[in-house]
Amino acid sequence: MCCVAPNIFILEGNIAAGKSTLASKLADMYGLTLFTEPVEENPYLELFYEDPKKWGYQMQIWFFNQRLNTYKEAIQASKTAKGVLLDRSVFSDLVFALNSYEDGFISDADFKLYNEQYQSKLKDLPLPTVILYLDATPETCYYRIHNVRCRPCEASIPLSYLQGLDRCYHTFLDTMHRLGCSIYTEPWNEFGQTEIIYANYIRLKETVPPIVSSV
Repeated sequence: MCCVAPNIFILEGNIAAGKSTLASKLADMYGLTLFTEPVEENPYLELFYEDPKKWGYQMQIWFFNQRLNTYKEAIQASKTAKGVLLDRSVFSDLVFALNSYEDGFISDADFKLYNEQYQSKLKDLPLPTVILYLDATPETCYYRIHNVRCRPCEASIPLSYLQGLDRCYHTFLDTMHRLGCSIYTEPWNEFGQTEIIYANYIRLKETVPPIVSSV
């Protein structure tokens, strides 16, 4: 992670925090180029929820490679677009990998391999301009998963898994802040106003030096 890319806005948050809904609104209202998360394309996701110890590593490394490619595409798009918006990113992939490792879903050996790839492939990537974290409590996300989204593949997600992600996310945000990334946290137990979110993005964006990566 070498510098800061211009015009890249990343939405982060726990499962069912409300990222995808907000991302679509922001893109539609302000003409941002949206890169969505390839959740439905992951061939291991449902298998992971059924048997996380068997499929934890395969599921995570698939996401990592997809998110890495998406971020590289976003960097190129940011050079000509008004602004680029990502629904989650390769940087926060570590949140999910670490949580699975701590839960025993990824072995010591596999997590070592994952971490080596993460550090190697991200060391020369520019940081995003701004990261917005939608801070919904694990309890709120759990309610939305089981009473609002009601996706069959998510029916087995326990509250403890979301609590682990919440903990890992806050550690991740602290790390990204220390690396020089602008972090904006918004309480999201109740959905907020899209206009305020965008105004804060613009405010933070204007404080970032215009350093362009060669990636």
